[in-house]
Amino acid sequence: MKAIRLEREQITKASGILFLTAALAAPFSTALLNITCILGFIVWLLGLSRQQLFWVVSQPFIWLLMAIILLLCFSLFWTSAPTSDALSVLSKYRKLLYAFAVAGICFAWPAFRGLFLRFLYTSLSLMALFSVAVALQLPAMPPIDPYQGAIFMKSHITEGFLLGILTLLNGALLLFSEHKPLRFLGAAGLVLTSVVAFYLTNGRTGFLSVGLAFVVIGCYWSSDKKRLFMLIAALLIAVSAIFSTSDRVQSRVTEGINDLQGYVEQDNAKTSMGLRADFWVSGLKMIIQAPVLGHGVGSFEAQMKKQIASNPEATQKVTTLNPHNDFILFGAQTGLIGLSLLLVLLWRIYRYSGELPQPQSLLIRGLIVIYAAGALFNSYLLDFTEGTVFVLTLSALLAGNRQTTLKESEHA
Repeated sequence: MKAIRLEREQITKASGILFLTAALAAPFSTALLNITCILGFIVWLLGLSRQQLFWVVSQPFIWLLMAIILLLCFSLFWTSAPTSDALSVLSKYRKLLYAFAVAGICFAWPAFRGLFLRFLYTSLSLMALFSVAVALQLPAMPPIDPYQGAIFMKSHITEGFLLGILTLLNGALLLFSEHKPLRFLGAAGLVLTSVVAFYLTNGRTGFLSVGLAFVVIGCYWSSDKKRLFMLIAALLIAVSAIFSTSDRVQSRVTEGINDLQGYVEQDNAKTSMGLRADFWVSGLKMIIQAPVLGHGVGSFEAQMKKQIASNPEATQKVTTLNPHNDFILFGAQTGLIGLSLLLVLLWRIYRYSGELPQPQSLLIRGLIVIYAAGALFNSYLLDFTEGTVFVLTLSALLAGNRQTTLKESEHA
């Protein structure tokens, strides 16, 4: 029995190594991220033990996550989408399953969480440094994208979200590390992410993610009223300084406001934000039509086509599987039941994280904040890189609690 247990633990470690590889690959290769996560999940299943399964199902919020996954699967029975489209969209949510594997790995390999965060920090820091190299047009670097800016490998939306996570990791180092070199590294990292997000790339997602990450970091720093006033003053000065010195921020924010204004006043859906607004309006109509269980997984495009067919004036409108809003997409596919499950899951994780040590709490709450804000403009759980990194990181931070104590009690 002992030999079998050791063999299973080694298999689980192999799964963990695959997920660590995924953390390194995340900013650079979608294909490698996809392959390592799928293989990591399969290998984890092969090494799953009874004690590990008990640990996984005892994790906070795991039942809410299971309910969301089951609802998405069962919605295949009432989806209005063609079967191929429904299955294709459902497969994009496979990243939610990785949370179970990460929880199991944290049980069998207590050092996994720390290693995962180090690997992710390394890869995201390299991504930011490569963006600087692109901006400087160093040898072997790709040209600066005229629309997206000095991005490297990923889109400006993906890089912006990942920069938000990197900002949180640097903030945790700066505020809570006991070692001066690491605090200095955190401070330098915050400068790096600020420069890349606000001055080198054009992503409004990056502006939002990094900006909100700084707000969360500031809230953990401002422990009294005096510091709170200092934080508010510093944020106002920072926002004013960035907006007045960054042409990219000025142009992209102004463009977004003009896009929305054009949509409201002239129904212009041919711009970036105008197109998003049109998708959101269509999605809200879908929720009103099927408020309880929605139209089923993958149904968004099929329902948009129905709306256009019933409105002769809308024949020029664009249809999509992705409305660039996770909450509207969940509501359209799974109704208010699915949307409520998602919102309750996020809120309960946010509340629960307040009971954890401050570095962990900062990272979890920061992740929830930048996800929730960004998900108003992007479908992160549908998008591969953003959703996968979010699920893996959040799962490692949550599942890495008290696993040593539980493991000792199971083997006692």
